[in-house]
Amino acid sequence: MLGDTFGIGQLFALSRDPVICVRGGTVLSMNPPAVNLFGGDRTGCNAAQLLPETILSAESERFIAGTVVNGQNVTVSCGTWEDVRMYSFIIPAPAENQTADRAISSSLRELTNTIKATTDQILVLSERYQDEKLSRYTAILKHSSCRLKRLIMNYSLVDDCLRGIQAFSPVTASVNAVCRDMADMVSDLAAERNIRVEFRDTEEIYASMDVVLIQQMLLNLLCNSLQNAPENSTIRLSLSATDKFVSIMVADEGGGIAPEVLAELFRQYELPPDLHTGRFSAGLGLAVANSIARLHDGAIIVNSTPGHGCVIAARIRRSTDRRMMSPREDYRSVLTDAVLTQLSPWLTWKDYLHTGD
Repeated sequence: MLGDTFGIGQLFALSRDPVICVRGGTVLSMNPPAVNLFGGDRTGCNAAQLLPETILSAESERFIAGTVVNGQNVTVSCGTWEDVRMYSFIIPAPAENQTADRAISSSLRELTNTIKATTDQILVLSERYQDEKLSRYTAILKHSSCRLKRLIMNYSLVDDCLRGIQAFSPVTASVNAVCRDMADMVSDLAAERNIRVEFRDTEEIYASMDVVLIQQMLLNLLCNSLQNAPENSTIRLSLSATDKFVSIMVADEGGGIAPEVLAELFRQYELPPDLHTGRFSAGLGLAVANSIARLHDGAIIVNSTPGHGCVIAARIRRSTDRRMMSPREDYRSVLTDAVLTQLSPWLTWKDYLHTGD
């Protein structure tokens, strides 16, 4: 069954669009935006309690429809895999923000999800039949789809932040827990390249933050350091705090950043080819990190001396602003899919073998 093979909930958990998966008239899974849209987790309930009958009874396996869900006008995109239907809800922005760029971005997100789901299916088959050549080609395709997904996610986030419409859902949570989780999940991948990733823990520090966005910010910063870290070096993740701010530092032992490059770091879309690989980049990694830090009333601070590595500090404001206060909730670990997506510029296709289960 598809749910058993891929874990439907994990596959689309990171999508910023609400997504519901239904099997046999029962809600199989809901991602966090869908839980917010419907005011709670309705997994296991009758899908008719959430979706209009006109949508549920449609015979086509794939379709897009305009309807009202939970009192809101939405566009519903439906896709079917085996016996599971996936409903993705696109909630329109105000008319002045509906541009061609956003329409293209939404279409690309849907296509990327479809490519990833299909690639996972092929990868499972290649492992079942022990086809090494098919496994290699599928891993290359999965790596490319993760790079494409990362580009779309980062572009959409920066664009939404510039327009002032980026979703922002802060909760009071442990910054230590987020950092520990990031270090643990990235360290195994780094160790395969003889790079150490360490987290210098401190007494527990709490702040009001959008945990998913902070995870995305940290993965972007770690990806930057991993791309510049030489073999047998160490990347150090650490914390410090004052009454007003929490600083999350990522330090590497790479070659540092030249002054003329340092001045252009936050100018997305205008960066030269990567000096280490020769590849072009959209230049969105630090722009994304900076956008997320600004949402938290903070900033990204970069300190670098050529030949002596680089230290990037993400400073976010603590819970002193009443607009950012919220009940504390348990920290939720980031999904492996987020790591494979956000670190894709540094990873190679070999890292995507055997990741379809």
